[in-house]
Amino acid sequence: MILTGKAKEDFFKVFGGCEWEIDERYLFALIIEFFDNTKLHIYARPSLKSDKWWSEIDDLQNKKNYANGLFETRLSSIQSGIEKANDIYNAKF
Repeated sequence: MILTGKAKEDFFKVFGGCEWEIDERYLFALIIEFFDNTKLHIYARPSLKSDKWWSEIDDLQNKKNYANGLFETRLSSIQSGIEKANDIYNAKF
């Protein structure tokens, strides 16, 4: 499980108390849905200057944007965004 702390605890309150065996991409989709509901939006955007992917997080509650770096693949961009959103969430709660 990629989530830690309060984010992991609250995620399981929403999506069930046990860890299931599902493909990482589907788990990421559930995690993104969880963060969307907390006003933390995770984006993977293609770079206009290369074949890489930007990772960004919008914290709508605090009106902040976090650029999270440039990554080789969309999946790695999403994973990094989830990790950053996890840190932001845990710092808030």
